[in-house]
Amino acid sequence: MEFYSLFFDDEIVQLMVLETNRYAAQRKDFTPHSRMNKWYDTNPAEMGQFCGLVMWMGLVRMPSVQSYWQHSCLYRNDVAAKTMTRN
Repeated sequence: MEFYSLFFDDEIVQLMVLETNRYAAQRKDFTPHSRMNKWYDTNPAEMGQFCGLVMWMGLVRMPSVQSYWQHSCLYRNDVAAKTMTRN
């Protein structure tokens, strides 16, 4: 965690949160059934979870991003699903 925080300090995480929320607010081209219609602003804690999950996904290789959330016994793991939803 100490090594991680050398690159992703509070200022960088806050900037990532600000720009992520700004990007979502600027997007207006959603289809009626888009998952982005359920968007809510993110926060530093959630951004930390996302970055940690992305790093973990780099270590635990699966065939597709969807595989990390599958419930089949072949791909079953609870890390991704307990951290955040796929969408």
